[in-house]
Amino acid sequence: MSKIKWVSIALLLIVILDASGDAFRLNGWQIAHHMTEAIQIAGWIAIWALFRFNLVYIVMYILGRFIAFDLVFNLWAGLDLFYVGDSSLYGRFIMWFAALVKQPVGLVLSMPKFMALVWWVAWFWTNRIFRELK
Repeated sequence: MSKIKWVSIALLLIVILDASGDAFRLNGWQIAHHMTEAIQIAGWIAIWALFRFNLVYIVMYILGRFIAFDLVFNLWAGLDLFYVGDSSLYGRFIMWFAALVKQPVGLVLSMPKFMALVWWVAWFWTNRIFRELK
């Protein structure tokens, strides 16, 4: 497996750790939350130390975060799969847009997540964006 695929998987695992840690904090599990935060920081340092920094890693992380963060957080926190709160600008925007287009919030959330997933998988399997990194 190429280095970039290892980095992509590691970044996705960092996103999952971040979402899990935030759900742990919500549930009052502070030690588990702090452990996941420390592992995330160590993961970023390890990626940069082993594979050098590249802007594409940030893009892959953002895509992975968009795809997985809310889903993992909601699963760990015991919320509905496509729950979005109204305490952040992101949540308020999603709810406003869903009301504007008269569609369920879950649909408004799931379609962009699905498109980001397709983009992430396409990059992962084709390596087109990564050819100059090899």
